[in-house]
Amino acid sequence: MKTTIILGSLLVSSGLANAALTNLVFNGGFESPAHTRNDGTNPEGWTVVETTIGSNTDRQVRTKNENVHSGSMALNMNGGGSRPDGELYQTVNTEIGQIYRLSIWGRTASNAYAPGNINFQLSLLDGEGLGGSTLGSLTSTADMNTTYQEYSLKFSAASTKTTIWIQDMSTLTANLASNDMHLDDVSITAVPEPSSTTLLSLGGLSLILRRRK
Repeated sequence: MKTTIILGSLLVSSGLANAALTNLVFNGGFESPAHTRNDGTNPEGWTVVETTIGSNTDRQVRTKNENVHSGSMALNMNGGGSRPDGELYQTVNTEIGQIYRLSIWGRTASNAYAPGNINFQLSLLDGEGLGGSTLGSLTSTADMNTTYQEYSLKFSAASTKTTIWIQDMSTLTANLASNDMHLDDVSITAVPEPSSTTLLSLGGLSLILRRRK
């Protein structure tokens, strides 16, 4: 005699895991505001810092509807021959001790000064704003080219607030040659708990257990 047992609990676990993959970053794809202007429009939900040195200073950080990784908009840094002085940051809600994965996609407008001259640095800071300790960081130095690449890291949240800080680290010579940098699809997602991962792995092998008598 054979008895078939359907593991419905695995379906529940799968649903919980999918929920855990929710992106915590607001406007991580820089889709808002949507526009077709070639100006210095800043992305909604991000605090933008620009200097007043040089030309087209409002284009140190802006959004544009071209050179996107996905969607209709992307972040454009050091555009219009502006200096590589722009930066932006956003604080997200996190759970203490939870492991998260951060991902960002980037490319350059030209290979003329890449690699190593057009690049960015992304830092994860504990707490709200730029005054917290560094939880992790990554840089695109020597990696950037005209094809979008993903840069990622994992970190453990130390408090209920974590700040994403993106800085333009390009060289001035490359910048003034209008070799813009494009960034897109910034995300922070929770890494599923080991117990959930184990259940999902078992479910992937078989959703049905058969017991023979």
